Amino acid sequence: MKKMKKRVLSGIMALSFVISSGIPVFASDFLVSEKGTYTALDANQKRFESMTVGQLNQFIDSIAKKSNPQQIRPNGITPINPGIHFNDLQDAWLAAAMIAKRKGYPCSAELIKCSVKGKDYNETASSDGLFRKKIRKTTPYKNYMKPVMRNKEAYSSGSFNIEKSDNSDLFYALHSVDISTVKSTNNYAVEITDTFDFEYMKDYDSPFTASVNNWAWLCQNAAVLYPIDVTITFRENA
Repeated sequence: MKKMKKRVLSGIMALSFVISSGIPVFASDFLVSEKGTYTALDANQKRFESMTVGQLNQFIDSIAKKSNPQQIRPNGITPINPGIHFNDLQDAWLAAAMIAKRKGYPCSAELIKCSVKGKDYNETASSDGLFRKKIRKTTPYKNYMKPVMRNKEAYSSGSFNIEKSDNSDLFYALHSVDISTVKSTNNYAVEITDTFDFEYMKDYDSPFTASVNNWAWLCQNAAVLYPIDVTITFRENA
């Protein structure tokens, strides 16, 4: 993925939105910004939180129908149809992230969401530990930490891979991570880092293929996702 500048989406489409299983959900029902930087991602995300998986897929469908997958160019996306915009595709990805969360992939969903917004993901020891709780239970993490703690190493650094058999959510969100530890009197400060590159989510056997309508189309339009750094820090008792 390459970093790219957000395009300007001019005009205001402040149409009212009604959440109902019997009412079609279209991209035009969502807020976009006036002239200048696109600012509606957070507002649209809140609306997605109240929508069913069916409605979210319907929303993605409404954007996909306006788009041509051959629009991608090295410098981004150049719409053939003026009805499809860079920002429409960002909203489609946010809707896909919400579906992933509903289907039991909260870590993957969180990184897609951050990637759409171009924000690095930082999880500290004081947070609710979305990633930490899952990482601690994996065999690769335990295998790395056992000799570190047994030998009471003052400092360590290395890496490990998380496979589907360890945790499928972490496999798609992280897969290959770097780890470092620093020992103090009572605990080890652990830092796990990665760069979200989206590669494993694009596999044909990805669970998102079955859950998200037009997943293949979304993957063809992954140029709207920003590369982000992922940092997870926590402590283990010495």
